[in-house]
Order: sequence, then C-alpha cells, then structure tokens
Amino acid sequence: MTANNRRDDWWKQTVVYQIYPRSFKDVNGDGLGDIAGVTEKMDYFKDFSVDTEEADDGSMLRLYRKLLQLRQTILTATGDTSAQLLDADDDVVAYSRPATEGRRFLSITNFGDEPVALPDDAVVIARSVPLTDDGKLDSDASVWLLLG
Repeated sequence: MTANNRRDDWWKQTVVYQIYPRSFKDVNGDGLGDIAGVTEKMDYFKDFSVDTEEADDGSMLRLYRKLLQLRQTILTATGDTSAQLLDADDDVVAYSRPATEGRRFLSITNFGDEPVALPDDAVVIARSVPLTDDGKLDSDASVWLLLG
C-alpha cells in the first residue's frame, strides 16, 4: 500500500486512468470500441506509473468500489443523481444509469471466483468475455446490460 492510499483524500494525491472500451478502439469494425481494442493498446500504458495500489488479492475490487463511490459523490454534488451504485454480492460491483423510455443501463463486474446470474429481462449490450453456457457472468469479467 502506498502512502497515498493511507489518507482519506488519497484520490486528491494520485492520478487515476479510466478507459471507456466503447470509445477507446474499435478492432472488429462495427463502429464501437471493444475489449480487444483495449487489449491491443496495452503497450500504450506500460510506462505509466501506479500510485494507488494494495498488495492483497482483493485490492482491485476495493479500489474499483472506492472509485465508483467517489464518482457517485461527484455526480450527486453536481446535481446528477441519475447514476446509482447498487448493492450487490461482496465480489460484484453493479452500477445503473437511466436509458430511454424508462429503461436502465446496468454495468456488472464480477471480481469473484464463481459465475454470477444476470437479470432475466436484460439484453446484453457488451461484454468483456463470452457468458457461460448457462448465461452467467464469469469471474474477472464485466457486462453492460439494458433493462426494461
């Protein structure tokens, strides 16, 4: 754990990079960025330094949750209360935003060791890996859904 992580205002003392795969790089030619595009450009990030990290296995999950909570705080402070960090399993992070016609977008990231079930009425928009044969989200994977 770096010295920056030990402070409550660690996020003011470090740089955080976030990649939006949908707009980062399109590899398959469908007009939308994809996970393969991010993977293809990983060399671009090789010289970036990391200030914010922890040594144990759960660090990415905790960091991801902290960043989403910080994002929620910023959105609320600016008056945008449309995005919601949802309660989920201890190893799952779920985030929701309104879509059109009363529907919602839902992003789910599974940091756990076991696949997790997705809502029955959801339409998969994008995913980092194929779903399991029974339609679950595998471990270390993310999916973006449209509900309603």
